[in-house]
Amino acid sequence: MAKYTTRVELRDAGPADYEKLNAAMLEAGFTTSLRSEDGSVFILPAGEFNKDIKAGIKEVYQLAEKAANSTGKKNWILTTEAINRMWKLQEVLD
Repeated sequence: MAKYTTRVELRDAGPADYEKLNAAMLEAGFTTSLRSEDGSVFILPAGEFNKDIKAGIKEVYQLAEKAANSTGKKNWILTTEAINRMWKLQEVLD
């Protein structure tokens, strides 16, 4: 299964637009967190999304593009396949 990170930035957008984006991305199967090998969960920065899927990068990009376009805002999208990852993120504590 491939792991992808997608960054979406909405142009001329406010908080409500980003709420729409987050909802659309979650509906498309993206997450706003990463899980480490020990099971710890870490929150991604705003506008960044994760997706683990048996699909190619084009399909992942197109899912993100559809979600971003659903906000009605112009947008920038960058999707990358993650071979290895290192991070310093906020851990989600129970």
